[in-house]
Amino acid sequence: MLALLGLELSQCESGRLIKEIPVKRYSPWCCGGESYSWFDDLSREDIDAMQGGYVTVAPRSDPSIELPTSAYLIANNMTLMYRNGGNQVWANETAGTLHPHIYLNYSNYPADYPPNEESGASTNYSIGANRNAGIYNSFTNQDGAALFRLYVDECNSPPLSPPPPPTTAMCYEGYWPLYMNDAEAVALSPIGTAHVHNFKGVDFYMPDSFVGATHGDPIWCPGHSKTLPPYPPPSPTSPPSPSPPTIPPASPPPYKLPVSLQVVLFITGAGLILCAVVICISWHLWYGSAKMKPVPLRPQAKQSRFLKL
Repeated sequence: MLALLGLELSQCESGRLIKEIPVKRYSPWCCGGESYSWFDDLSREDIDAMQGGYVTVAPRSDPSIELPTSAYLIANNMTLMYRNGGNQVWANETAGTLHPHIYLNYSNYPADYPPNEESGASTNYSIGANRNAGIYNSFTNQDGAALFRLYVDECNSPPLSPPPPPTTAMCYEGYWPLYMNDAEAVALSPIGTAHVHNFKGVDFYMPDSFVGATHGDPIWCPGHSKTLPPYPPPSPTSPPSPSPPTIPPASPPPYKLPVSLQVVLFITGAGLILCAVVICISWHLWYGSAKMKPVPLRPQAKQSRFLKL
């Protein structure tokens, strides 16, 4: 039993990586066993997650380096701690300015720390590894972007066995698995969602993030998949409805003289009638009067002479 336990511990000596946290600025400071980063580069969630955990640091220029390794931290029970409990304090309370730095240190430091860097070197990058101010100040410091990795003292969980492939799903031109309704596709999705593909004018549902799903490249279908159901022929097109009969235009209204023209014609007619009446009355008054002298006739002789000529 102890042998098995020892085997299990040796297999998990590096722990399990649960989070990577990039920061824009990290300074392997000197000389009180601390390094620091900036509050602005870390979220409150990341600060709380790293506190009390096994945290390594690596330069962003070479993230393959871990200083120190997670196995060293776990073996020596070196967990990450903060000055002031990771809370930001005033730099000048009167001016209302907060201190920008968050100071990092480990809960303890073994005698051989840092294990994978030169002891006392000015270029130590591990958290709290620089102790000699004279050496540290004589060389260029390695301030810059960094990557924190958070580990827990656990083994990696074995991968779950894949579920059996669905045999009720349909496949068309390399798109698999397809379902006629959304509920079946969602039930097969590990994230509980589905998306739509349209074939032959009909929507089919495919589960999201399904391992082994294909999208037509290359065009093949699993042997256990089903084909799309047959579709009835389209219904015949209805003949166009006859257009409604054309209504003849209405007859134009009777012509009416403008009122101004009617007035002119009325006045003109009345004037003519009035003139005729005046002439008639004048003629009767003049020629029917007894005072009118008869028109003298020419003498007969003179008339004959005129005829002779």
